Amino acid sequence: MPDTTSKPEIISPTFYSFDKYESGIGIGGTTVAVNGGTGGSKETDMSGVSYDVFIYGVDLKVQKVQFPTWTAYKDQDDIEWIDGVNLGNGVWRAAVVYSKHNSELGNYITYIYADGKYEGAWVFNVVDSQKFTFPTVASLSSGFYDITVEGVPSNVTTVRFPTWTERNGHDDLEDPWIEGERLTSTSAPSDNLDLVLFA
Repeated sequence: MPDTTSKPEIISPTFYSFDKYESGIGIGGTTVAVNGGTGGSKETDMSGVSYDVFIYGVDLKVQKVQFPTWTAYKDQDDIEWIDGVNLGNGVWRAAVVYSKHNSELGNYITYIYADGKYEGAWVFNVVDSQKFTFPTVASLSSGFYDITVEGVPSNVTTVRFPTWTERNGHDDLEDPWIEGERLTSTSAPSDNLDLVLFA
């Protein structure tokens, strides 16, 4: 994988102390080399729909940053050139949507070009860690049953559960779809699904 760091920016903070009268004195200083480069998480979950990749320390004169992205599976057959969004202060972002890459699992590879010049790369591992819990048989006397989905990433804001009976197709599909309620940071159970007897 190519080098993902850019030329460091030198920052020189100076330290001062102040008394209760706001009288101050310099007590020291240092020099810090702040590297730019690419960034993001190393692993994401398929249920997150998409993930963001960033590059930091881009020259402020740069007009366009592109993030060509593909999956390791079958190499570049699914390559997508994503135009980055300028967040300001030399930071650019791109959103990689799984469905544009056949919703494949495994490594997603992103190279980054600023005004056509290579700047770095990033690799994400996309996994599927969802677990569903639901009854195989439910009783009408209970009036409802629960379905729980675990492994939902924190960036997912809504989980919906379109539900219908086998009889007469989708004639009883609830609209809008049943919206789940988040119980923990990684689980999204459904609202109670009402059991209705159709004559």
